[in-house]
Amino acid sequence: MTQHEILINIVASMVLTLTPSPFSPVKTTGMLREKFGYEIKLPIFSEVIEDLMKKKEASPPDLILANDKLKMVVAIECKSDFSPRTIEKLSKQVDFYSSDTFDEFAKSFVSNIEKSEIWIVTYSDQGKLGQKISHFIMKKKEETESRRNIVVWEVEIKKTEEAIVRKVYGLHQDCDLNTHFEANREIGTSLPQIELLIDSSLTYPQRVARIGRRILSFIVSKSLAAEERIVSLSDFKEKWGDAIISDKELANCFRYLTRLIPEIGDYETGKRSIVLKPKPPLSKIKEKIEGLENMTDEDFKIMLSRKERPTSIMVSGKKKLKPFKGSLEPWLKKGDIATSLDFFEVTSELPDNMVHRVFL
Repeated sequence: MTQHEILINIVASMVLTLTPSPFSPVKTTGMLREKFGYEIKLPIFSEVIEDLMKKKEASPPDLILANDKLKMVVAIECKSDFSPRTIEKLSKQVDFYSSDTFDEFAKSFVSNIEKSEIWIVTYSDQGKLGQKISHFIMKKKEETESRRNIVVWEVEIKKTEEAIVRKVYGLHQDCDLNTHFEANREIGTSLPQIELLIDSSLTYPQRVARIGRRILSFIVSKSLAAEERIVSLSDFKEKWGDAIISDKELANCFRYLTRLIPEIGDYETGKRSIVLKPKPPLSKIKEKIEGLENMTDEDFKIMLSRKERPTSIMVSGKKKLKPFKGSLEPWLKKGDIATSLDFFEVTSELPDNMVHRVFL
């Protein structure tokens, strides 16, 4: 994972209900959700919002949290450096998240929204990033006279596979969260054991590979009965709480996964499910998943196009089928069941040499 994605994963693990390891039956609930009621929401932007973001040169938040009890929505930005490019991007993002347009967008998560907030998350041990970002935010709020509430967090990663979060700038509108920071000065959380699916910047190869790894871990976790080998979209989302993905997007990933790694199983379009193979070659699947992770988007598209099935039957090399205008009577006996079938159903069952005669 990149430094940026590690920050996203740490914040997400404080909100999600996750299984510590693929073989653990026990799920742990993040403190921000269990104690304070925050939930991650799937950002679905309308065309109007997307157009406005393009005009303002803003990008979607790294994470969006909602708190129904507080009637509040939080936009989270994770920053792993303070380069000129990062400063410029952060400035545009803060402008957009502070706008009335973003408030309208936030209503899709909390209809009776009363509050919104921006959390900026960075590292504590990399060149005083928290201090630099805090100073930048303070100055920007003064220049723009923005009333949007902004809080800066620093994250320290311990060698014990634990992350410590501390607030270094601003006050939360969540009184309980403020009280916790005042009393304890920090929030501790375990580092994620797997690379989560919540990062919106993931490429398709990365997303498909991560979904493949989860399904592979499920396959090897136990001996699967026939009914357990059917993995639907809802089954996947229930088992892996970090699958904050639309059903359409997840279905695409399922289809791409089985097309590129058919050893896993087959995708059933009607049921939007993967039917796992009863005895899959685990080492081969693992090797192909690792290959996906390092694949570029362009190579991914090329591989998918090679795996596509032909859209029409080809006869005599590359010659396309001609429309049929004759009669099938010379080849069908009177009273045969086939005579009652639709023409296309009949021809699909005919031998290749007969199809050749019919169409040519």
